[in-house]
Amino acid sequence: MGIVSISFGLHCHISDMTNDNCESMYNKTLKKIISFLYTHPKINFTFYLPGPVFEWIEKNHAEFLTLLSELVNRKQVEIIGGGFYEPIFPLIMPIDRVGQIEMNTTHIRKLIGKKPRGIFLGDTVWDPSLISSFKTCGLEFAILHHSLLPANEPEGKNLIVEDMGKTLTIIPYQKPIEDFQNLPDSQKILEKIKKLSESQNNAQYINDNHLYFTSFSVDELSILLETNWLEEICNLIEKSPLFDFSYPSLYLKNNSDCIRSFIPAGCPPEIQKWATMPFKPNNSDKKSVQSNIKNFLTTYQEVQYLYSRMMYTSLEVSQCRGDKIRKKTAREFLWKAQTQDSYWFLGDSGIGCQEIRKNAYKNLLTAEKQVRETNLSLTDSVLSFDYDMDGRKEYIIHQNDYNAFVSLCGGMIFELDLLSNSKNYCDTMRRISDFDEVTDYYPKKLFLEHLIDFEHFEKFTEDTSNSNAVFSQIVYSEHNFDRVRKELTLNATALFGVLQQPVSLKKKFLFSQNGIQVQYILKNDSPLPLKCYFAVESNLCLTGTSNEEQLIEIISADNKEQSCPDQIYIRQDGVSFVQFTDVQNKNVFSFQPNEEAGLCIQPLYISRPVNGNTEKRYQATTTSFFWKIDIPPSYELEKTLFLGICSTKKSSGTRKKKKQEQ
Repeated sequence: MGIVSISFGLHCHISDMTNDNCESMYNKTLKKIISFLYTHPKINFTFYLPGPVFEWIEKNHAEFLTLLSELVNRKQVEIIGGGFYEPIFPLIMPIDRVGQIEMNTTHIRKLIGKKPRGIFLGDTVWDPSLISSFKTCGLEFAILHHSLLPANEPEGKNLIVEDMGKTLTIIPYQKPIEDFQNLPDSQKILEKIKKLSESQNNAQYINDNHLYFTSFSVDELSILLETNWLEEICNLIEKSPLFDFSYPSLYLKNNSDCIRSFIPAGCPPEIQKWATMPFKPNNSDKKSVQSNIKNFLTTYQEVQYLYSRMMYTSLEVSQCRGDKIRKKTAREFLWKAQTQDSYWFLGDSGIGCQEIRKNAYKNLLTAEKQVRETNLSLTDSVLSFDYDMDGRKEYIIHQNDYNAFVSLCGGMIFELDLLSNSKNYCDTMRRISDFDEVTDYYPKKLFLEHLIDFEHFEKFTEDTSNSNAVFSQIVYSEHNFDRVRKELTLNATALFGVLQQPVSLKKKFLFSQNGIQVQYILKNDSPLPLKCYFAVESNLCLTGTSNEEQLIEIISADNKEQSCPDQIYIRQDGVSFVQFTDVQNKNVFSFQPNEEAGLCIQPLYISRPVNGNTEKRYQATTTSFFWKIDIPPSYELEKTLFLGICSTKKSSGTRKKKKQEQ
């Protein structure tokens, strides 16, 4: 029987790169593992450290890099490469894949003096198209979770895969320990590894050498070091004639034979199970096997919104011409926004965390601002194309200080960006009854229209949940689109109430530098009077619900009053103006109807698992203007609502344009 080479490694992923978290990680794990390896020169080890971790270490603990370089030079340690900001590679453009890998490679070569020969797919997400991108970067092998390999492939043998004439070696990644709170006996682990190398799939390779690669997270390795488990198993390996230590490139140097294989796109079961049901694990094997990383885009609408924005920004950056320095800066902000946590949910964080989404949008909008400095046409433009890849066109309006994105689904504005603070004020999440005691049947965005019968109106004012929503769940059609005047008119028809009364709505957007005007013409197409409430709902993601974060001012019947941001405000009629101030960011939003209206304001909270905490968190402030209507058959009703947008901090694009005009 051949030798089984054991390759231990560390993959270091930190979602929250605060100094305290990084310092804790360093003292608990990095400092201890480097000392352990330094005093055990026969033990080989691999490190995968993403770019931000390397940057933090360089700034705070340069001595670690000195020791790490020494271990690399004496061929005890191998550094594995990856994307600088840990992207999910199948979800980003090839140009961004290559750019992120090369940025990481350059950084490692600068700090350690060696170029990585392989890549660790920390997200364990695979697609055959990655082969060409990896080979373009000069990589020779990729480390991939063993569950993604075809079932008939032998254990511990290198595989070779191909795409468009380019080949890449695949090294399987195993996880021998399932429960780190109850560590298995180290001798039993070695017996398990030995049996894998003797499995039926390995019958014809029984006399060949095998590689068993496993890598641990920061917390996992910390436990193995504290309990001396790692030292115990390393001592056993050193004494056994059946095992030795290695690392991937060293093993490949001495064992170049590979087995040709094809690995379809996919991700491991622990990721798959979160991809088909929103924020809940799907443990059905049949369904899980069929899912991959793209399922997150269809299951989590927030992922699709962010993914579409990321792809759009990537195109903006790629098409940028002129200032190479600004383009480079823009691309780096884009890459920061591609961090894997923003595009999935794995049970405890990810897309359910508003802070993660906020940072992603901030980086994307900062990238766009850099592009605007070199391409002024983007500052004042109107576009129409299938932005979110759903088969329908969306409308993108770029103004000096803001962007507005309009969808035919619900006729809503689903993204409102203010360039002054690089924030998407429509970054809201709909509620789910399993977590939030109520379900939203439509996205909680801007300018959503409802017809509500008198019986259900009180419930609507209590939680703005409308299961019988008429227009908010309808796909509108384009009636007119004027790019010069920045006018967009949409049409929708529906059946309302138990009588199924036919109604139609014409909705006209007019975009200006100061804000957005929306005109409504509601027509009763039935032979009976239309008696109900007409409501327009808008959701703004402000900073929070304290008076230091949000200020709400209301004018009604010549009276001015303030509402508490953390309480529900209801007034049945007489409201002519309401203003919201995002105090910390110094942005002001005002709603002004053409006729006095009723008004309901309430904070929107959601509960999603974040770092073991499921408490309710502020998501947005919901504002609903409403009118009690009675429209005779074949008659129309007209209403207009203006959203004023004002920032005391002007965007750089605005400043540059004004400077040029002078």
